[in-house]
Amino acid sequence: MTTTTAQNSSHVTDRATDRSGGVNRIVIQGRVSALDDERCLPSGDRVRSFRVAVRRPRPPEGPARSDAITCACWAEELRSVAADLSIGDEVHVVGALRRSFSRRGGLAQTFYEIEVASLACGTPSCGAEADRSL
Repeated sequence: MTTTTAQNSSHVTDRATDRSGGVNRIVIQGRVSALDDERCLPSGDRVRSFRVAVRRPRPPEGPARSDAITCACWAEELRSVAADLSIGDEVHVVGALRRSFSRRGGLAQTFYEIEVASLACGTPSCGAEADRSL
């Protein structure tokens, strides 16, 4: 598995710990379940998002469950790797949890996503990686 890290991202700091001692570092591993096209925001920033399905531990009774977690790639190197992903690819993602706001249909919405700092694809056909240490 190879890892790609963004070298010049203004969106992810080089330190996962802030001055107050807080830590915001998320690590997930799962399979790509959805891919979005790269978007150019009104600010001129570009972002490419994808979703990762992560299985939850199976409960003693009941069905297996999973979570679909949105991951956002801001740095060019990470967007490039994300562009080569396919549905079903196994990925390892390291980043920070971010809360964002948007207006859709006149309604304010809030959502959480992982701001990707490191992306590794473990599927042999993928073979790409990027890394920007937190």
